[in-house]
Amino acid sequence: MNKIEFSKSGGFPLTQDALNFMQSASADSFQALAGAMQTLCGNQYVILSGCDENDSIIGSGFVSILGEIMPLQGGAKGNHIIVVEEKTSVVYEDGISKEPYYNRYAKFGAGSGQVAWSEFKPTPKKVIADQSTEWENIPFSLLGVSGTLKARKTAIGHVELYLSVDLNTGLLTDWIIDFGILPAKFRPNKLLRFPVIWKTPIGYSGDEYTPANMQVETDGSLRIQTMIKSYPNNPVSYIGNFIYSLD
Repeated sequence: MNKIEFSKSGGFPLTQDALNFMQSASADSFQALAGAMQTLCGNQYVILSGCDENDSIIGSGFVSILGEIMPLQGGAKGNHIIVVEEKTSVVYEDGISKEPYYNRYAKFGAGSGQVAWSEFKPTPKKVIADQSTEWENIPFSLLGVSGTLKARKTAIGHVELYLSVDLNTGLLTDWIIDFGILPAKFRPNKLLRFPVIWKTPIGYSGDEYTPANMQVETDGSLRIQTMIKSYPNNPVSYIGNFIYSLD
């Protein structure tokens, strides 16, 4: 990104050219960002943030329209979006009033250049949230392990695991815990490791927090290497989410 280094001493000459340079630098960056979002969404009209709907009321937010990022004025949901340009006048040093300030924003309405609200597409993050598959519960396969284990695929093919597990360490017989098998569609093509921290209830012997390492094997095995076996009969728990690619 282009910039002006203002920290140099000697008295910077603040001219119209300098101001135009600053404006162009930021405008070019925003235009590049808008273009990238258009490419990702495959659309020229993109909802970048906000714009949530509640009882036919659309909240304020930001949108990209034909490569230009601008705020969307919230209000009652309509069928079309228009771009409003408001100019502000100031008196110049030569005594003449001119309009150098342009305030552009989008809002619901009808008029020249109107765009159907249905044409606006959400960002990839929202698409992923909306198009993820349903959670699938996976049974635990080890005595002494209880809780919830489930998995799902996101819209871009990643796997999300949710783990809420309680262990009765008095029933464990090994340092390595194999507590479940993932269905084939959730299995990675390489060994994955994720750090986890087990929580031991206050009042039990041993440390309150115990580090461990969860592995997702290529055959679908979910395995945890841990030190909690050294604290017999201590119930420990963990809750967390893991996201990984199948590539």
